[in-house]
Amino acid sequence: MRTLKIFFIAVAAAMLLTSCYKRQFEPTFGNTTVEFVSPNQEIFFSGEYINIPIRMTEQASTGAQAVVEFTGGSVTMRDGSTHEAVEFTNDQAGYENGGDFIITSNTINIGAYDEEVDGEGLPTNNLEIRVPDYRNMQTLTLNFEIVSGNASGNTTTTLVVSQPTEVIIDGTWTIAGNAFTISQTDNGYEFTYNFQGVPLTFGAERDGNNLTIDTDGPRLEDLVIEQGGPAYDVDIICWVFDGQGIDPSNVVLTFTDAENLTVTNGMFMGFADPREDPSTGRYLGLIDPIAAGTPGTK
Repeated sequence: MRTLKIFFIAVAAAMLLTSCYKRQFEPTFGNTTVEFVSPNQEIFFSGEYINIPIRMTEQASTGAQAVVEFTGGSVTMRDGSTHEAVEFTNDQAGYENGGDFIITSNTINIGAYDEEVDGEGLPTNNLEIRVPDYRNMQTLTLNFEIVSGNASGNTTTTLVVSQPTEVIIDGTWTIAGNAFTISQTDNGYEFTYNFQGVPLTFGAERDGNNLTIDTDGPRLEDLVIEQGGPAYDVDIICWVFDGQGIDPSNVVLTFTDAENLTVTNGMFMGFADPREDPSTGRYLGLIDPIAAGTPGTK
């Protein structure tokens, strides 16, 4: 019989109630010229979102806007097929035809020079690109141009994003203070968390340098939740944690090299509270929920 010695965190499968404050302001823009930081950017896929930096060409006391357009590109899929890159537009045609990538906004606001933020550099902001199907792409090439009248210098840029070469991911990793072991078997990969001497192992599938963890894990027997209370047999799950609630979908780990990884979409590991009616959606966590973007090291 195992008595649970750590503090449980209760998380509802439905969205939790939160409060936030959103600052409202009207930026002031001048005529300072803007440019891409680099005319060429070559990077590896590490998730859905890609940032292309754009900067002002001087340390101006007012902000500036850059309006950017996509001017063409290409996609090579992992199966070797190729096609012209297509932007997913937020209109009826976009929803009918789909696309390869999404531009969050074609208008980029760059704030005024701030010595504490920019130091000796130039004010910068990013053109954000989302590539939902990046796992199935081998190489994505995109060309962009700043078309606003204040463009100067590097007014065009070419972005080339490719899959990283596969790195060695086997071993013990530390994520948010928790130790996990990744091992390769004849049937794929396994992702293991050691709870009070009991290994809890989930199946996992590797795709390049991404590891997708099974949502359903092993059964943990004779677990005592409250000191002096009854023992329960519970089924352990590993679900996505979005910062507010949990979702029964696969956690994905992205490895940038043999020593570093990122939890791309958040992680919750726990079980349904056996003391409650299942319809309540109340879950107890074996570890603190891990936010999306949390790094891990070997």
